[in-house]
Amino acid sequence: MDCFIDRIKSTYITNIILSHVSENKLLSLFNYNKYLQKKFNFSFEKYQKVSGRYKIIEPDGKGKEYYLYTNVIRFEGEYLKGKRNGKGIEYFYEGQKKFEGEYSQGKKISGIEYNISGDIILTFENGKGEEKYNNGQLQFKGEYYNGVRYNGKVYNINGIEEYEIKNGIGSGIEYDKSGKKIFEGKFYNGLRKSGKEYDDEYGYKGNLIFEGEYNNGLKIFLGREYRLNKMKFEGEYINGYRNGKGKEYFDQNKVIFEGEFLYGLRNGKGKVYSSKNGKIIFEGQFLNGLKNGLGKEFDENNGDVIFEAEYLNGEKNGNGKQYFRKGNKIFEGKFKDNQKFGIGKIYNKNKELLFEGNFVNNEKNGKGKEYLNGNVIFVGQYINGKRWKGEGKEYDENGNIIFEGEYVTGIRWNGKGREKEKENIEQVRYLYGKKRKI
Repeated sequence: MDCFIDRIKSTYITNIILSHVSENKLLSLFNYNKYLQKKFNFSFEKYQKVSGRYKIIEPDGKGKEYYLYTNVIRFEGEYLKGKRNGKGIEYFYEGQKKFEGEYSQGKKISGIEYNISGDIILTFENGKGEEKYNNGQLQFKGEYYNGVRYNGKVYNINGIEEYEIKNGIGSGIEYDKSGKKIFEGKFYNGLRKSGKEYDDEYGYKGNLIFEGEYNNGLKIFLGREYRLNKMKFEGEYINGYRNGKGKEYFDQNKVIFEGEFLYGLRNGKGKVYSSKNGKIIFEGQFLNGLKNGLGKEFDENNGDVIFEAEYLNGEKNGNGKQYFRKGNKIFEGKFKDNQKFGIGKIYNKNKELLFEGNFVNNEKNGKGKEYLNGNVIFVGQYINGKRWKGEGKEYDENGNIIFEGEYVTGIRWNGKGREKEKENIEQVRYLYGKKRKI
């Protein structure tokens, strides 16, 4: 177990602990896995969440935030007690400027917003302001508070009033700058509270992509995701990400995964199901979206266990067992990157040992022994699954030596042995691969 934990240390720290964030003040992962904390001798007390990744926060000063899983800058500017405070700039993922202005306690209070083409789409400060569509038509006119709409009227791209926001509360349709519907539901403090999101997918306009609840504009509690109007996920959210228990779907009613999520990825216990017939094909632990830890694979037709193994980054790494149907073991040993690698044993369907020795890339390589009916019948060297060059011994079913000597490319080359010739046992000698009677 220690070896396995050491191998996942880097992945766990960089991709799970140090790279995932929310807008909360405190580190909610502190109790996620205390064994790993102790193993890594890692203290969370000096860490705090900032939108792009975990970083050590000074009481104030300048800093940068990054998009998840990348080194792409999302924000750079001034902080006070870990929150955006003062001047700052937000960027699109592609690097273009998205917003430039002033912040207070993490909220925008004044500045200019841009679209991805660099056009100004909003100029505001706490107080009055207005927004326009790309065609110049009025989209919103009213008052802002902390950078969001607070009092005013919202219009569609044809200039028709859609709804009114009073003290940050309202309900209606939200449009992007081209006039396309992207949300329909309720607003609180000027931000989404509950409703449905829409987007264009694969050339289809206005497809439903999410329905559920929001907190400060981010998905929270229970929700559902859709693709081409078919449900793809239902489960729990925190701060805009899948967090908690959930299910992923292959089709409207076909579950392909159910288990635990952390910041949008499979993390913790989970089960994977066949898209063909819905039967379970894997059950085990996940980390950062991949199989990591102990797990079992199942035959999708009859449900029999076909593998039990340790996984690292989605592949078998460590100790493992492979089975015939009905639980009969066919192999037990070490794996590396899904290949038999290291010491292992092969069994037949009757649970009898056939071989034990070293493997490389799924083949017998190095020292090994062959068995028949529980007795050793060969001891020697293997290359690519075959008896090869070097010293070796062969035995009959009674354990008697029938050859001892040197092999070349799997052939008896130099040595002595006993062979049955009709009814007689004769002593023979091999010299350069040719058999001679003694």
